[in-house]
Amino acid sequence: MTEVSNHLFTYEDISDAHLDLLQAANHRYHMFLGHGGDLDEQARQDRAMYPHLLTFSPAGNGCISDEKSIAFLMAVTGLSREICTVYSKA
Repeated sequence: MTEVSNHLFTYEDISDAHLDLLQAANHRYHMFLGHGGDLDEQARQDRAMYPHLLTFSPAGNGCISDEKSIAFLMAVTGLSREICTVYSKA
């Protein structure tokens, strides 16, 4: 939960339209990490555009970073840090 204008912003406050955007962006983030097998064109473009948001494990696999996933959601949806953080932590 994040406080916005003296209101505790919760997952339930996220609109359906924003949830749709965030769910699609979350799927895109996992594809970006390589969790879907071979990289598709969108994942290759995202890796070129957002290389600073890509983290690899010692074995060379893409791994999730809470902070970088929030930054990715913000970048591809245009939504605020507050909304992306609440979604990410749900």
